[in-house]
Amino acid sequence: MLAKGNWLRSLGYPIGNDFSPDDFLKTIYKKAKLTLANIQHISSKTVNGKHNILNACYYGRFRFYLWALEFGNPLNDNIKSDAKIFLWKRNPEIKADSEGSTGNIGKFISKKASPLPWKKGGAGILDWEIHHRAFYAQWILKMFEPRRALWEDIIEHWLGEPKQILIGKLTANDRKNILNRIPSRATYFRRCLVEFWRLQIQPSYNLQNKALQDKAYFVPQPIFHSYIVKANPKLKTTFQALDIKNLGDLFNSVTNLFFTNEEFIRIIKSAAPQLCAALNLPNLTSGKVRRTSTILSDLVGQ
Repeated sequence: MLAKGNWLRSLGYPIGNDFSPDDFLKTIYKKAKLTLANIQHISSKTVNGKHNILNACYYGRFRFYLWALEFGNPLNDNIKSDAKIFLWKRNPEIKADSEGSTGNIGKFISKKASPLPWKKGGAGILDWEIHHRAFYAQWILKMFEPRRALWEDIIEHWLGEPKQILIGKLTANDRKNILNRIPSRATYFRRCLVEFWRLQIQPSYNLQNKALQDKAYFVPQPIFHSYIVKANPKLKTTFQALDIKNLGDLFNSVTNLFFTNEEFIRIIKSAAPQLCAALNLPNLTSGKVRRTSTILSDLVGQ
């Protein structure tokens, strides 16, 4: 049993009882800064070379934790000041035991131009402020990817309605009401929502409308097309007996979702006479039913 305020690490992340993630992140910061301070022969490196070192040996030590831990302003300020001194001062002399870095720099590229590519007059410098905020917003975008993860069920349980309410035109009051549904201790996800809304992303139907104007858009895609399923003759015969020819045949027209494994089993059993005749089988065993439903379920997973 962990004492209050302590933590242990599981899969790299801290887990504990009423502890502060800031204390954990400070230990990560100290290790990262020690690595940065021990880098030798910095004065001979170009800005591009320094940036590559910074990206690999400093920023890279924080990215894993950006996916689940909220970085406070003091920590972000320290990271940005260390990077600024390392990049723009000829001899940085980073002090491993201090929080943040100070000193005069000989910067020769403006703040607005620094992130731009070299060909556009910039230096290709990563903007840490934008970079770390993008990790929060990324989680909301992941909710609308084709693959549905289990954690999305938790979010919809909190929301009390489908996740689609998170996008589109929302008033300040709408956003406030959504945040009120999220538990107060779910600070990271609340931050994800705030950063996502700052981007003001809204659904665009331009590409969809353009696709709908193309006649090829409505042509059913055959199952055995473009490596979707390997052209196994026996498998083709099975699909034909089940009257499954196109990708649309894998959808349940009532729920507008892919058929589940249980639904596939019912379809196969109902088509037993056709299957036995097509495959020259005396009868349809339970093992054959399970194997066929598994193939169909795996196809849906693809």
